[in-house]
Amino acid sequence: MANWLWSRKEKDEGFSLVELLIVVIIMGILAAVAIPLFMQQRAKAEDSAARADARTLANEVSTYWADHAVGAASPDITYASGQYTIGPAGDTTTTPASKNITASGYVVSGTGATGTEERQTWCVFVQNNSGKLKDFSISAYGGLKEGTAVQCGPGGGGSST
Repeated sequence: MANWLWSRKEKDEGFSLVELLIVVIIMGILAAVAIPLFMQQRAKAEDSAARADARTLANEVSTYWADHAVGAASPDITYASGQYTIGPAGDTTTTPASKNITASGYVVSGTGATGTEERQTWCVFVQNNSGKLKDFSISAYGGLKEGTAVQCGPGGGGSST
């Protein structure tokens, strides 16, 4: 019996260096696969947040035009302290902006000076530097457009600032 205990103690030395290296290499391969996938999902989430902001602003602009008489001033959109402010001075509403969105420009404009034509040609432009697609515009005519360098243009009314 003593002989059996001696042989057991000699074999009870832990993992070899080769075994530990194999485990570390496998973990490195898994991390190399998982990290880029995670970053892609994060960029998609940023794009979804910017897309949601563009749709929210479009709803606010549509509501503004529905609530105001023909010939009312075009609403401005500004961003400050994590909130969007929509409307001309003295007649504004606020809506929260999405977190982690780096917004660079918003436009609401129309081709008509006043009247119903302007109500039908507004356009909102939102830029997100953290996402994959970067630029989003939504207009009365064209709906939501997304991708690099999308701007409010002909048929959408206005140009980005």
